[in-house]
Amino acid sequence: MVITIIAVLASFLMPALALAKERTNQEVCLNNLKQWSSALQMYVHDWDEYIPLAMWDNVPSRAWCAKLGPYVDPKVVDQGSSPPGTVGKCPSHRNCPWGPNYISYGWNTDAFGMYFNVAKRLPRVAPDTLVCGDNKDSFWLNRAKTIVRQQSGLDFRHPGGTNVFFIDGHAQTFTDTPPFKYWTVTAD
Repeated sequence: MVITIIAVLASFLMPALALAKERTNQEVCLNNLKQWSSALQMYVHDWDEYIPLAMWDNVPSRAWCAKLGPYVDPKVVDQGSSPPGTVGKCPSHRNCPWGPNYISYGWNTDAFGMYFNVAKRLPRVAPDTLVCGDNKDSFWLNRAKTIVRQQSGLDFRHPGGTNVFFIDGHAQTFTDTPPFKYWTVTAD
């Protein structure tokens, strides 16, 4: 009888504990994105108001995460690698096809370019432009693929949705795909 009561109580408690753990992971992830946002602000200051591209000339060591990594965490290395427990890794990001150390966040290529594009200066960017967010399996994002939730789209891995940060420095959770106006530098 006592074992049955304990089993029933545990069956109610386990989902609540799992949800609490995931909410904690979501907050850690949001904090990671705030740190990336701070790193971006420092980078922009050091590089005469220019914002890094998602990737330049198809060379991973020139990717945004490699450029911002030294500002936020020396363990974030080239080629999108970020070991668990670092600011490059969301604790809820699992099953990435590129391996467990692949970075959890993607750069908005609609606003900031990808290959062979001209880097943009900060003053020409609308303050509510989405910069970076939870990504499934790449270190870039774009809205076209996000709408159908394919590769390079936002990953809705948290109970409350997906985490992103904006050029003005704030980070937030979206329960659905962010509106188009957040994806472009002109907020059109």
